[in-house]
Amino acid sequence: MIGFLLKALLAAALFVCVFTAGRFWIAAAGSLHMEHIRRRSGGRVWLWVLAEAVTCLAAQISSFFLYPAFLFTRRWLPEPRPGDPGPPVLFVHGVFHTASAWLCFVRWFRRAGHTSLYVWTYASFRTDFPVLLDELEARVRAVQARHPGHKAVLVGHSLGGLLIRALLSRPGAGDLAAAAVTIGAPHQGSVLAGLGFSALARGLNYRGPLIKRIAAAEVPPPVPALSIYSPVDNMVIPPEGTRIRSAGWMELETEPVSHVWLLYHKPAAEAALAFIDSALRGEDPANSSR
Repeated sequence: MIGFLLKALLAAALFVCVFTAGRFWIAAAGSLHMEHIRRRSGGRVWLWVLAEAVTCLAAQISSFFLYPAFLFTRRWLPEPRPGDPGPPVLFVHGVFHTASAWLCFVRWFRRAGHTSLYVWTYASFRTDFPVLLDELEARVRAVQARHPGHKAVLVGHSLGGLLIRALLSRPGAGDLAAAAVTIGAPHQGSVLAGLGFSALARGLNYRGPLIKRIAAAEVPPPVPALSIYSPVDNMVIPPEGTRIRSAGWMELETEPVSHVWLLYHKPAAEAALAFIDSALRGEDPANSSR
């Protein structure tokens, strides 16, 4: 029975990776982004195809086995006590994920000296973007209240990053946040959104109504903000969907890894940490994200 389940898991992971990676490369073919890939890969595009495939498969399997960890969040991420050293860091996961998405980032951030760490978990079904945005703002305010004198550092993956981007355009956002990092956020949406299992996921259509509303309401972020993205993101399609194209944001392209593997990609975490630490010291974060 266990052997059958493992084979089914592997088959499902392979299907997801082949389907999404295939859609990515079809969308990239003949585009300026493909020329960018050729330049960065030194003409060895096949190596990038392999890197995306391997990291996609590894991410699918890792996420499956780590997913239940959200049930034991208090064991691997005890909630900081009021008055603990700040600034607090709030992680926001993507659609259909949970707190378990941040197991690796929590470990890396703690090792880097950040001890006041929080993860906000939300339900991906029977909700919508505006509701989650209100809930995120309330969560940030609650975290900030536990650490008087400190603003929160916001880190979000996928939809979590898009929520953070929208939050930064709200009045008073500069009083809540000290810095923000989005990772693999669908800043312009994705054509795969139509296959989503909830209205929340389906609303992330490429340059669809939600994306247009976010862009129309957007103002330059009141705090240092960085968008980290992969050049071969297999979930945000076409490749242009990962680019934020908004004033006041910095961007950083990672090595060729899949969308979910960004959560397990230590260089991405290190880039986020370098950016955040520079911002908190009042230095120019642009120097840390090059």
